[in-house]
Amino acid sequence: MHLLPLLLGEPLMKRKIMIAFLSILLMSFIDGILHVPSVSTGITREAARIGETVSGMINVWGPGASEYGVDELYEVKITILEVLRGTEAWAHIQAISSSNKPPKDSFEYLLARIRFGYYAKGSPGNKAYTLKQGDFKVFSKNDQAYKAPSVLPPKPELIGRVFRSGESYEGWVPFVVAKDDDQPLLFFSGGIWFQLF
Repeated sequence: MHLLPLLLGEPLMKRKIMIAFLSILLMSFIDGILHVPSVSTGITREAARIGETVSGMINVWGPGASEYGVDELYEVKITILEVLRGTEAWAHIQAISSSNKPPKDSFEYLLARIRFGYYAKGSPGNKAYTLKQGDFKVFSKNDQAYKAPSVLPPKPELIGRVFRSGESYEGWVPFVVAKDDDQPLLFFSGGIWFQLF
């Protein structure tokens, strides 16, 4: 059935109803494409355990033959070596700087000691990579993202370190989690999940 003859050949009221119906249908279709739920629940993820090394791939942009630069593929190897939380994590954070403030009620600090390795997968393999706080995000067991804290972490720090191919470093990264969250997960932007429990 063709809609155009139907719209042109029917009385005005039927055309208005048909146009309204098509508008609703179109809006539902667009909403279905553009709507991304802010929270998804019940997702099962395979997360690496503490001490387990996981490899992933990231694209790194840098200067290249064109004026726009070039992306190169790099392998990262990440291991969560140690996790501290609660009063133990706060004692380490507090000792670093008096400007570090305690977390809000019902939350606590979590410190993860992470080993991060960075390896070129092609040539020229000369792109440096600076590890950022935004590369890591902690999610609750109910799949809620936690905000990163504004504190100075214990030494050695991992965030802000510049990596060149073949380098691997260990350092502390601070996070905040709910006190009653016994199964937080860490996500690295290269698509890798880790248990923090």
